Amino acid sequence: TAVGALENAWAALRLRGPFRAGVELAEVVRNGSGLAPAQRARAERVSGVALDAVGNTALAHPRFESALSLARRAGDRCCEARALSNMGELMRNEGRMEEAQAHLTAALALARESDDRTLQCELRNGLGTLNWETGRLDAARCDYEAALALARDLSDRRWEGGALGNLGNLDAQLGRTDAARSHYEAGLAAAREIGNRQWEGNMLSNLGFLHLTQERLVEARSHFE
Repeated sequence: TAVGALENAWAALRLRGPFRAGVELAEVVRNGSGLAPAQRARAERVSGVALDAVGNTALAHPRFESALSLARRAGDRCCEARALSNMGELMRNEGRMEEAQAHLTAALALARESDDRTLQCELRNGLGTLNWETGRLDAARCDYEAALALARDLSDRRWEGGALGNLGNLDAQLGRTDAARSHYEAGLAAAREIGNRQWEGNMLSNLGFLHLTQERLVEARSHFE
C-alpha cells in the first residue's frame, strides 16, 4: 500500500512539485520494514527519480542501481525496464552517450516484450533526444514522431506535449521557425491542460529563444518573464 501510494503521489508531484516532497516520501517508504525485493525496487526507483529532479544525481545513481538489481532479483521486468530507462536518461544528461544508448535500448526491448506502450513512448522520446544531441537528426525525428504517435494513440497528453516540444527543438535547429513555433505552442497547450508546470516553463523558454533569434524582442521578453 505504501509503495503504491508513493508511486501515485510522485505521479502528481512530478507535474507541479514540490519535488523535495517526493524525495522525503520516498525516503520514508524505502526505509520501511517488511518490503519484499519487488516492492523495495519500486521505492528505490521513485527515490532516484525524485533525487534527480532536485539535482542530486550523485545519490540518484545508487538508487537506480539498487532498483535495477532488486527488480532483476524479483523477476519484475517492468520495474527493470523503468530503472534502465531512468539510468539511461541520467547518463545522457551527464554526456555518457554510449552507456545511455545501451541502457535506453535495453529498456525499449523490455518495454516491447511486455507491451508497455507508455514506457515505449517515453523511451522513443529519450532516444530521440540522444540522437539529436549526437547530431543524428533524421534518427531523432523518426524517434520523436514515433513517440508522438504512441502518445496520441494512448491519449497521453503529458508525453504528447513532450514529443511536440522535442520536435520543435529539432525544427528550430534546422531553421524551420514556423514549424518550431507550431510545435512549441501545441506543447505549451498540452502542458497547461494537465498542469505540468516544469514543461510549461520549458515551452515558454523555447518560444522565447525562438522569438529572440527572429529579433522579436517584445515577444521574447514576454515569454521569458
